[in-house]
Amino acid sequence: VDADGNVQTSASKLITGYKVQLLGPDGSVLKDYEIVILGDTDRNGRLSISDVSGVQSAVAGKPEKNTIDFIEANVDGNSRLSITDASALKSFLASGNW
Repeated sequence: VDADGNVQTSASKLITGYKVQLLGPDGSVLKDYEIVILGDTDRNGRLSISDVSGVQSAVAGKPEKNTIDFIEANVDGNSRLSITDASALKSFLASGNW
């Protein structure tokens, strides 16, 4: 399900803001799982240098924990936002190993 509630039948475009739904035998929604791509702060499904700026903005803005903004900017996964998260994403992008 995309951010507007439209059902997607292809897994080729899973980005932050979309949900995967676990359906029961009768088609009812049993559980929603929201997709979050770490570092994808512009939520376009790709990691780029603009996402580094987004992580830096999140660090400065200090979003509440357990929000999508916090989770996607916490690139190093240590449950704290710092400039280290932006550096980790920048190093990852520079490595070209993805």
